[in-house]
Amino acid sequence: TRQDNFLEQRKQRNDRIQKRHDKAKDRSANYFDALRKRAQTDEQKQAVEDFVNAVHDAAGIRKAAMETAIKTFREGLDALAQARQTTLETAIDDFKNATRAAIDKAKNSCGADADFKSIKDTFHKEMKAAREAFKQAREALKDAKADLDELREARNEALKAAQEEFRQALEQAREALKDVFASTGSNK
Repeated sequence: TRQDNFLEQRKQRNDRIQKRHDKAKDRSANYFDALRKRAQTDEQKQAVEDFVNAVHDAAGIRKAAMETAIKTFREGLDALAQARQTTLETAIDDFKNATRAAIDKAKNSCGADADFKSIKDTFHKEMKAAREAFKQAREALKDAKADLDELREARNEALKAAQEEFRQALEQAREALKDVFASTGSNK
């Protein structure tokens, strides 16, 4: 079903994200090990540890902000999907009920010796109205794209803000590390 496909895609997306996180963790661990090997004095070793801690703290804050943004987006997306499904089911039920009512009315009118042409015209008008109402309900579903765009925009802004905050914290930690290495004579 559509819901199963949606959930499978979400699972695959989560798996891809987890693989990227694991790769990044390995790269940063290798980078931190290389920094630790480069540090020669106690002051440099302490600066490296401070840098590592600052990066871990900033990464933790970024991860929490990103997870919150993604969770909020997904909850909004789920709510939109549920609202769409409910609206669609209601529109289908309304169409079926209007169709049944038009057919029943036409059958009852035929039994009452009414004019065939007027019965036919009334039936066609009622069916046309039912189809038009269903069409309008379906068109209203297309307006949900604006809501989805708002969710996307909010998520993207939150992700950008988290990334920028991380970048700034990383830059500050890097500058502090550079200063220590420069002041102790090892500027490699």
